[in-house]
Amino acid sequence: MEALRYVILHHSGIAEPHYDLLFETHPGSMLATWRSAEWPIESRTPVTRLRDHRRLYLDYEGDLSDNRGSVQRLAEGACQI
Repeated sequence: MEALRYVILHHSGIAEPHYDLLFETHPGSMLATWRSAEWPIESRTPVTRLRDHRRLYLDYEGDLSDNRGSVQRLAEGACQI
């Protein structure tokens, strides 16, 4: 089976900066996305499920359109579900 990809992004330049965990659920899928106020997650931490994101975020860093801040990639790699 082909390895699935994930990325951790720091979303800043907005009222509530946070971290997004985005990952493929199967090869070529949209990215399942979860938001966390903390990273790394080292103990019980609430996360919020967001809508699936486009695959471009696996490689994207920089400013987001419509004054939505910017994202910086903190980690990336392969995962299994």
